[in-house]
Amino acid sequence: MKKKKEITAKKQLTRNLTGVLLLLLIIGNLLFVLLSFFSAYEYLEDRSDNMIEAIQKGSQDNLQQILDATVSSDDEDAVRVILTDGTTYYSDDAEEIFSELSRGRYLPFFSDLLSSEEGIYLYQSEKYNGGQIEVAVNSETILDITSSMVMLNIFLNVVTIVVGATLIYYVVGKWSQKLSRLANEIHLVETEDLPQVTEINEPMEMQAVTQSFNQLLIKQKAAMERESQFVTDASHELRTPIAAIRGHVNLIKRRGQEHPEVVEKSLAFIDQESKRMEVMSNQLLTLGRSQKDEATETVNLSQLVKESIEKIQTISDHVISYQIAPDVTGTFVKNDLNQILQNLLENAVKYSPDKQPIEVTLKNVDGKIKLAVIDQGIGISDDQKTKIFERFYRVDDAHSSVIEGSGIGLSIVDALVKKYQGEITVTDNQPQGTIFTIIF
Repeated sequence: MKKKKEITAKKQLTRNLTGVLLLLLIIGNLLFVLLSFFSAYEYLEDRSDNMIEAIQKGSQDNLQQILDATVSSDDEDAVRVILTDGTTYYSDDAEEIFSELSRGRYLPFFSDLLSSEEGIYLYQSEKYNGGQIEVAVNSETILDITSSMVMLNIFLNVVTIVVGATLIYYVVGKWSQKLSRLANEIHLVETEDLPQVTEINEPMEMQAVTQSFNQLLIKQKAAMERESQFVTDASHELRTPIAAIRGHVNLIKRRGQEHPEVVEKSLAFIDQESKRMEVMSNQLLTLGRSQKDEATETVNLSQLVKESIEKIQTISDHVISYQIAPDVTGTFVKNDLNQILQNLLENAVKYSPDKQPIEVTLKNVDGKIKLAVIDQGIGISDDQKTKIFERFYRVDDAHSSVIEGSGIGLSIVDALVKKYQGEITVTDNQPQGTIFTIIF
C-alpha cells in the first residue's frame, strides 16, 4: 500500500500562497497585454488620423508631393487618393501594398485591421473633395515593441514567482516553527507532565490559542484533582454504610431465626442507611448537573424565598423569621435557587439547637442581590470555614450519628453560586452561630 504523503503546514501554506501570487500575476499579465494592445491600436489610429488630416489640409495641385511628404518609407505605410475623375495617386510602394491588402482578411472583432503577406495594417478611408483617401498604417514596429514589453514582463513574472515562492517558504517556515514548538510542548504536557505551554505573543490568534490551552489545562488539572478527591471521599463515605448494611444482613442470616427481634432492628438500620445512601446519590447527581447549562428564566426571588421558608417551617420546630425586599428578581434556573435555599435552610436547622430562631434576609444592594441565612447554632471555627464547601467534609462535632448529613449540601450550594459568578461567604454570628451570605 502506498504511503500517504504528509503535508505540513509550511508546505501547504507555501503552495497556497504561491498559487495566489501566480493567479494575481496571470490576471495582471492579461490586463497588461490587453492594455498594451489597445495602446498600440490607439497609436495606429492617431497616425492614420494625422496622415488623413495632413492630406485634407494640403492643396490638390501638389497632391503627390503631399503624399510623399506625409508617408515615411521607413514605416512602410501606404496612402492612396482617388479623385472624382478616377485619377489615383499613390505614395511610395503604396500600389503594391494595397494590392496585397486586397487579398488579405480582417482580424476577428476588428473591422479595420487587415492581415496580409505584407503584415498587419490598420486600414481607414475618408472622403476627399468628392473622392476618397485610403490609408494603410503598418503595425509591425509597434507590435514588435509591444511583444518585447510582454516578453520582458513575462520574464519578470517568472523571476517574481521564483523569488516570491522562496520568500514565502522562508516566512512561512518562521511562522510554522511556532506551531511546531506549540505542538511539541503540548506533547510534553501529555507525556512529561509539563505544567503549561509557553505563551506565544504573536500573531494574536496564536496567542489566544496558547492562552486558551493553558486555561483549559488548569481547569482540566483542577477537575482531575477534584475527581480523584471525589473518588477517594466517596469510597470512604460509602464504605461505612455498605459495610454496616452487609453486617446486619449477615446478622439476620446467623441469628434471625433464633432471635426474631434482631430482624426488626437490623431492617430498621438497613432502611436508615439505604435512605442516607439514596440522599447522597441524589446530591452527587445534583453536583454533576450544576456544571451543565440549562435554560434560564426571570425568577422572583422574594416569592421563592418565602415558599422555601414555608416548606422548611412545616417540618421544623425552629422559628424562621425573614426580612425580604419586595420583587427582587434575577435570571436563573429556578431549580438551582431551590437547591441553594433548601440546603442553606436545612443546614441552619440541623446545626441549631431546638427552637432557636433562624433569620433570612433578601435585598438589593448596589444593583446586586444579597441573600443571608443567619442561625444561632454551634458555629464554625475559622480554620474550618474554608473547608466546609469541600465534598463530604463535615465539622468535627458533626461526625456523630446525632446530626444526619452527607457533607455534600454546602458543596452543591458553592457549585451553584459559582455557576452564576456569585460569591458566598461565611462569618460568625454574635453571640453565637453562623451567617451564610450570597451575593449575585
